[in-house]
Amino acid sequence: MMPHYHFVVSAFLAVVVFHFTKSLQASLLCFIAGFAIDVDHVIDFWLYRRKITIDKEIFQHFHGRFGKIYVFLHSIELLVPIVLLGSMNSHAMVLSAALALGFISHLLLDFLSYDLHPLSYFLTYRILKKFDIKYICSG
Repeated sequence: MMPHYHFVVSAFLAVVVFHFTKSLQASLLCFIAGFAIDVDHVIDFWLYRRKITIDKEIFQHFHGRFGKIYVFLHSIELLVPIVLLGSMNSHAMVLSAALALGFISHLLLDFLSYDLHPLSYFLTYRILKKFDIKYICSG
């Protein structure tokens, strides 16, 4: 999904989180988790082109030409430390819930936008399949 959609959805969810929690910190965490997670596409692009740039090519499905999809931050396993963070105290629980909301919304939007294997957002699955695009993308 294009970044501007993630930006809008994340901003909306951050406002909702702020409305219910009155916590700017929780609101910002929700936004960051929902939007900034895409920074891992820049890492993938660097592995593909060996240069750091925000180029229009980064949004033109370079993964198909590269044959690999790493996107390390797009990993359901990251929910484990987020949930553990929430078990520390009630304030941490609010922050953890906001972080999880942003994170899950991002993954869900991506999953609904692309033709992906059901296990594609598990880093373990991608590692086992050597990040090969033919096992991650269904189409």
